[in-house]
Amino acid sequence: MRALAPNCLMNAKGKGSTPFDPIAQFHLGNSALTHSLHANADTAQCVGTMVNYLYDLTRVALNHEQFTKTHEMTASTETKFSAASTSLSMLQER
Repeated sequence: MRALAPNCLMNAKGKGSTPFDPIAQFHLGNSALTHSLHANADTAQCVGTMVNYLYDLTRVALNHEQFTKTHEMTASTETKFSAASTSLSMLQER
């Protein structure tokens, strides 16, 4: 689960190429960046991944413009690396 969460968060798209997750859609649409992921954060839920979003006031305008134009998620280096390494390992398994 921990390995799949970053990839799903960064790459799962819904209608109009926006993030599938409505919470991600809200925060990213309001200029936040995906800062960190915590797998198994809520053990009362079947899937308990918690995401921390960061509102960097020096980048709000840039993040908003990027997301509005491209629907590309802004994420921390750690989150991008986790998503990329999960994608790579999934490709290598095929």
